[in-house]
Amino acid sequence: GNGWFLDKVVIKDPITNLDYTFLCHRWLDQGQDDGNIARELTVTDASTFPGRQELELKREETWAAEKWKFQEGNTLQFYNSFTRGFICLSPDSRVDALGDKKNKYGKVFFMWMYA
Repeated sequence: GNGWFLDKVVIKDPITNLDYTFLCHRWLDQGQDDGNIARELTVTDASTFPGRQELELKREETWAAEKWKFQEGNTLQFYNSFTRGFICLSPDSRVDALGDKKNKYGKVFFMWMYA
């Protein structure tokens, strides 16, 4: 879509020289996330470490993007560029160091690992 991903808004008070951070970590797009194009943000609590809150939001965002790898029925193949070989993780928890590209489980997702 034509939306934006809003990480955060930082407002600087020119009189007090203080920064006020409003964390979002959501899409402003009708075709992404929950489809909302408006968000209500609250200022980060100054009594807590703002980096910790931001880290937690990034962790949640990363998990949302990566959790498909752990869904039932997915087969993963990891490629190691150093050995130029595949390792296949099957839905039944088998690990195949040969990493055959053709697999009875059908869909295969690739992830690149660098040594």
